[in-house]
Amino acid sequence: MRVKTLHFSYPTLDEQIGIAPHQNPALFPNRLEACYTTTSVQAEKITTPALLVKTFRGERIQQASNDEPANVLLDRIHTKQGI
Repeated sequence: MRVKTLHFSYPTLDEQIGIAPHQNPALFPNRLEACYTTTSVQAEKITTPALLVKTFRGERIQQASNDEPANVLLDRIHTKQGI
């Protein structure tokens, strides 16, 4: 069996530093926290309204069979309050 010697050239340290910002920030621990913070803020902006919509539609949990629908409950409350 014959194995050839392979030669690799690596970028200089300055070139590596120049390339690094264009890579995935999650790969660099010093930028990971900033990436996490940005992502979590974006996720919160998206999920909060979506959760509220699902909540008001009653889609977040199964309704118990003995629970009255929300519109019936609201009608009953309005009737009691004279609205």
